[in-house]
Amino acid sequence: MLIVGGGITGLLIALKLYKDHQLTVIDIGPDPRFNVHTFGATYSGLDARHISFTETDPWTSTDRIETIMTSSVDKGWLCIPKKDLTDFEKKWILKFQETARNELIHKFNTSEVIELNKRGILEWEKLGKEYDFLKPISYESVMPIICRNREDLIGEYDFESSLDKRSRIYKNMILPNSLKPLLQRQEELGNLGYFTVYGKAYSIKTICNKLIDFLKSEGVSFLWNKSYSNIPTDTIVWASGVSLEASNLLEKFSILLGGVIGCWIAMDNPGITQACKIYAGEPVNYINITPEGSNLYLSGGYGFVGVRPYGEAVKMAQPIIEYMTEEVKKWFPGSKIKNKAFCVRPSTPTGVPVLIKHKLNKIPIIFAVGHCAGGFTQAPYTAERVKSLMEET
Repeated sequence: MLIVGGGITGLLIALKLYKDHQLTVIDIGPDPRFNVHTFGATYSGLDARHISFTETDPWTSTDRIETIMTSSVDKGWLCIPKKDLTDFEKKWILKFQETARNELIHKFNTSEVIELNKRGILEWEKLGKEYDFLKPISYESVMPIICRNREDLIGEYDFESSLDKRSRIYKNMILPNSLKPLLQRQEELGNLGYFTVYGKAYSIKTICNKLIDFLKSEGVSFLWNKSYSNIPTDTIVWASGVSLEASNLLEKFSILLGGVIGCWIAMDNPGITQACKIYAGEPVNYINITPEGSNLYLSGGYGFVGVRPYGEAVKMAQPIIEYMTEEVKKWFPGSKIKNKAFCVRPSTPTGVPVLIKHKLNKIPIIFAVGHCAGGFTQAPYTAERVKSLMEET
């Protein structure tokens, strides 16, 4: 079997299948254990990810019908100048807007993705018991989400709280000691309160490097710095990210996969000891905060970059990282920023990932693509579903 894509999804698929299949994992990027890898979302961000029931959900709400076509300079999601949009990118945006106009479809898609997240979380917890190197950073399971005004607090809580009985709302900022540094500028920010959801934090790059070591020790082959080609194989599993070549192939199977930018900031940790989230406005949205010793990793920001290569996408997304940097400085005014990074997350326009079986040149091919920000959360369950499809094949 050939697995195209050596990110978290591809690696966990390999983990589920290596005992029963001869596997080769191929990836266009370099070996991430020894090189900087900027060809996919897994490796081009920083070493932290969260899992939660709504770690990702479809963005196709009615208020984003125009946001997707508003320039990132004006706090929209469109990083590409309108005059430069390709036909493929226009199709992606049109499908996004069509879904956003149909509230029933959006709600159905949201429920579907949340269910994938829930199942992914259960699988992560099973894996953590089976493999020591797949454990989370900490075992806390309550993740605070902090809002700065009553409308955001009540609105976001109403949505999240229906998902799990562990959700609870706090209408004042009497934070636990683990989050006290967030109160540095409470009066200026107008902090009002927070609510909690079930969630955990992981070190994603560390996990992937250990996964590669383990899989190699079990006989799995890896081909780095190599694009997909007609390598002799009985089955293909396509878990690759965004590229012009990939989009051309996927479009033949009616799969529209475009890139959505994600922004990362590493800074001095002022004393945060618990993973949490901050709710911000467009185009930043939730800022995920992950403490690890003296470092604080923050991720957030959304912008459509189509099928542009990483270097071009990063240049286009500069306004979004600037907005996120401004927001972060309000919360952590005394912390020095150490590093900034980007990742390009592959996403379907509906926000619902694709898992489907076809044939490519008479060879069975399974597409497991388009997870966007939920790729990490959903990866182990995606791997389970691929295994089931393999058994059917």
